[in-house]
Amino acid sequence: MDSAGGAPPDAVVSQAIAWWVRLQSGVAGADDRRSCESWLAQDPAHRQAWDRLQRIGRDARRVPSELAHAALAAPQSAGRRAVLRGLLAVSGAAMTGWAGYRHAPWQRLAADLSTRIGERRAVQLADGLHITLNSDSAVRLHLQREARGIDLLRGEMLVHTESRPGVAALRVDAGYGELRADTARFDLRRTDGGRA
Repeated sequence: MDSAGGAPPDAVVSQAIAWWVRLQSGVAGADDRRSCESWLAQDPAHRQAWDRLQRIGRDARRVPSELAHAALAAPQSAGRRAVLRGLLAVSGAAMTGWAGYRHAPWQRLAADLSTRIGERRAVQLADGLHITLNSDSAVRLHLQREARGIDLLRGEMLVHTESRPGVAALRVDAGYGELRADTARFDLRRTDGGRA
C-alpha cells in the first residue's frame, strides 16, 4: 500500500494509462507533455497512479539489453530466439493482465447488475429479495429456487431478504467467506484488496 493511502481510483488509473499511451505513441507534442504535467499536478492520486504505471514499465524492461541482444543475434540458435521472444511476450502479457485485473473495473463485465461511480441502484428481485447497489458496485446473481446466491464482485450493497416457503436461504459471497440468511437486512462492502 502506498503512503498516499491505498490504490488510486479506477477512473484515475484509466486516465493515467490514457496519458501514458498518448505520450508513448510517438505523435505526442510539447502541448501533450505540458497537459500531462498539469494533470499530474491537479491531484496526488494522479501522481500516485502515474508512478505505479512507471514502475510497471520499468519492471517490464528488467531484462538486460546485452542478454536480449545476444540471444536474438545468435545466428546458430533460432530456438533460443524463439524462446526469448516467447518469454518476453508471456511476461508482458502477465504484467498487462495483472495491471488490468488490479486496476480495471473488470467486475462490471462479469456482473449481472452494476453501477457506475456516483450511481445508486435499487432492485427488487424474485422471492422477497431486495438489493441496493451503492456507487461503483457490481454483483453476479444466482437465483434459482433451490439455491439463491449473490456474489459481490466490487463495491457495496444493502440486502433485504425475507423467508418464503419452498425458497432456499440466500447465500452471499464477498470473496473471503459466505453469509447465509433466511430473513435479514444487512450492508456488505468489498474493498479494493478483496476484504469484506
